[in-house]
Amino acid sequence: MQSNLSKLIQAQEQVASGKRILRPSDDAVGTSLSLALRRQLGSISSYVGAISSSRPILDTATAQLQSGLGILTEARGLALNSLSGSLNDSDREAIAMQLESLRDSLLDVANASWGDRFLFAGTATEGRPWDLNSSGEAQYSGNDDVQYITIGRDEQVGV
Repeated sequence: MQSNLSKLIQAQEQVASGKRILRPSDDAVGTSLSLALRRQLGSISSYVGAISSSRPILDTATAQLQSGLGILTEARGLALNSLSGSLNDSDREAIAMQLESLRDSLLDVANASWGDRFLFAGTATEGRPWDLNSSGEAQYSGNDDVQYITIGRDEQVGV
């Protein structure tokens, strides 16, 4: 009778709590599995956080690349127009000034940042990755390394 009463009390506790395992002694294997699943849920939550925090960075980088494409398209059009034999020196100088302005705009795109990190600097995100040297040529001071985020167990993706 004592055993039946004990089982009844345990069943009532399980119903009230909504849990099958109330104490590790109720089911050692089930407890172990439950703890492993909780650890996995914690890891998944961490991965979701990393993915969520990377999305605005990737969105900003995408927008900057689209802007850069627009600048390059405009520069190409100006370069093709400059091939016209009907341009005088003043026209060519105006095109050169426009191209210089587009170069500066493209340099701004190449130096785009998210927060305090430059987007297109590899892992050297602290300093401006692109500058003009004394002869006006673009010079890269970043690196070719990829920044990674962990999105799953043993899974990383470059951002």
